Amino acid sequence: MGTPTTTVPYNYRKADYKSVLLHEVGHVLGLYHSSFDTAVMWWRRPRGTVARTLTSDDRNGMRAHSAAITNLGSGASDVSGRAPVMLISKTPTPGGFTILKQVGASWTTVPGGATRIAADPQNRAWLVNDVGQIFVSNQAVTTFTWVQGCGRDIGVGNSGFVWLVGCDGALYLGNFNATQNDGQLAPTLGNGWSKQGNNGAAGLPALVNVSANVNYAVASDTNGEIWGYQVSGWSKLVVGGTRRVTDVAGSPVVPGAIWGTAKTGAGLWILNQQPAGMAGTNTPSADQWVGYNLSTVRVSVDTSGRPVFVDNVGSFWTFTK
Repeated sequence: MGTPTTTVPYNYRKADYKSVLLHEVGHVLGLYHSSFDTAVMWWRRPRGTVARTLTSDDRNGMRAHSAAITNLGSGASDVSGRAPVMLISKTPTPGGFTILKQVGASWTTVPGGATRIAADPQNRAWLVNDVGQIFVSNQAVTTFTWVQGCGRDIGVGNSGFVWLVGCDGALYLGNFNATQNDGQLAPTLGNGWSKQGNNGAAGLPALVNVSANVNYAVASDTNGEIWGYQVSGWSKLVVGGTRRVTDVAGSPVVPGAIWGTAKTGAGLWILNQQPAGMAGTNTPSADQWVGYNLSTVRVSVDTSGRPVFVDNVGSFWTFTK
């Protein structure tokens, strides 16, 4: 038998064939090229490099093609995806609407009324009611304590930061840490809120929604544009993009993965904005969205990074894969 030969140019001889094969299987399954150089579906794979592990961008692309969702119930106006799932119903009550907590396969009504809800790492509910009052529950979600301030929306991250869109449209950070247990948190609730950034000086439109990503706040303004706030200040997360949202949710486990509900044309979208510090060099500059043909008005994210969302008739759903 003679020595095997090939017509493939030398520069491609050292390509990792498993990476190439996985990339091509992605095309067979309907995926196009990714905008992220860390993704399996990045448009080129330089020799000597390996991409055998699916990134969040690859997975989200597949979910967009074959989303499998499960109905969790109906009659919701807002939802918090952290376990146990909690929601704001559509049933009016003083303060807004009744609050429900998932207990096994059933739902239990908890005290009070609210219009927006978030949950912290200790499974407490943080609420904003229809006049801007702020409340936090105990860990059992059986009683609530008033927290000084006035808000439109509230979000809590895994780090324990509590973010608030104030009644003035500015962003505030609570001077307390929600990773503490009830006994540790209670004495600090009177510490108040610290304004983050100067909306007027930055020319930032009034905010309406807020969520927490892995280590920073994600907020949307009255125009539906998405902003992020880190120590360095504000930055628009979709520079020059065209997508507008009615609600926004950051992922507690996937940096840069930001979910939004479409402002025009029903849909659930994920923004794959590659964050600073992530391996790789290519950062999309605008409108890098993956869309799901799902009618949504509110969205949250669970501790696995999957969205939990409310549709336009009040049913709420989660992804099963």
